[in-house]
Amino acid sequence: MALTDGRAVVPAEVSGRKRLMAVERGQDPVPLINTPEETAAPDTVVAGNRIAFAIGPEPHETIAIADTSNGCISGRISPGKGILQSLAASPDGGTLYFTAGGSVWSIPSAGGEASKICTVTGWWGIPRAGR
Repeated sequence: MALTDGRAVVPAEVSGRKRLMAVERGQDPVPLINTPEETAAPDTVVAGNRIAFAIGPEPHETIAIADTSNGCISGRISPGKGILQSLAASPDGGTLYFTAGGSVWSIPSAGGEASKICTVTGWWGIPRAGR
């Protein structure tokens, strides 16, 4: 995933822990988020210089939001809908969309209750045509 500042975010295993790393041309990869916790995909850019991602040990069920310029976590969301399979954000960053527990959900990026959008089928969580 590409950040607005030109860096790329890649998952890596560092000292036995999953970490999201920032990669910049000509530089060594560095942890993107300032935390000792595991940070992992799914991840998505949220409007401006923010990123949403899975945080904590597996199974990944908690979403964190952090500032990519300083790596500080500004919020956590535990929707309670199961293991996160995918994650996306609305263009204005106000809503996060995720798949978990066989459904697509939306939740305000500031936190709150998740709303079910639809039930999904298949490995990638893509709704079948006509349903």
